Amino acid sequence: MPRRRSDGALPARNGRGKFTKSIEQRDLDREAARLYQRYSSYREVAALLNCEVATAFNRVQRALYDEPSDDVAMAKRIALNRLDAQAAIAQSIAEEEHPAVSHGHVVYAEDEQGSRRALYDPMPNLAALDRLHRIEDQRHRIQDSCVPRTKRGARSDDVGSAF
Repeated sequence: MPRRRSDGALPARNGRGKFTKSIEQRDLDREAARLYQRYSSYREVAALLNCEVATAFNRVQRALYDEPSDDVAMAKRIALNRLDAQAAIAQSIAEEEHPAVSHGHVVYAEDEQGSRRALYDPMPNLAALDRLHRIEDQRHRIQDSCVPRTKRGARSDDVGSAF
């Protein structure tokens, strides 16, 4: 039986120095996921758990990647629905043409016939495509959370494919 620390908590590492998650830590993570499901804001979860926002975020993420329960499955569905909504907005931005603006005014150019037409800025489209790529990565991380990962986030089945 592991010895308790002076504050009453179980040690976070086993005899070989490897991190082991205590039952209390798993319960805190699940509670954070439940609260995130209800309040849908890491700030609110942090306020209710009396911790930092980053700590609340980490607890919810650990619960999402642990063994699935009803609360975690619900939090995953909520996260996926948010990502779908963000992807729809980014997709609409990527499909539109955005005029180039300088000092608050639309930039125009004259063509061969002498008529003026607005110049279009490709940066919002490229930024939206980048955001769609990030959303897709987040979606895969949530859905594929049971795939074991090696160091630096590579999946264990992708390690040999690069060679």
